[in-house]
Amino acid sequence: MSSLTGSICDISNNCQKITLDISSQLPISYDYPYLGKVWGLAFSSVMMLYLFSFGLGQIIRMVKHA
Repeated sequence: MSSLTGSICDISNNCQKITLDISSQLPISYDYPYLGKVWGLAFSSVMMLYLFSFGLGQIIRMVKHA
């Protein structure tokens, strides 16, 4: 199941047969250390934004109830 065969037709009913073959494609190699760094940066950015917003909310709450 590494190929797909079909046809494409335009509005004037001119059809072309196409074959998509993925057996000759190279497998995708992921750079896991780099992806880990990107994920770590994104996670830490979200956590820092959450903690900053939480702290700011606590300060606003303190001023509101003072």
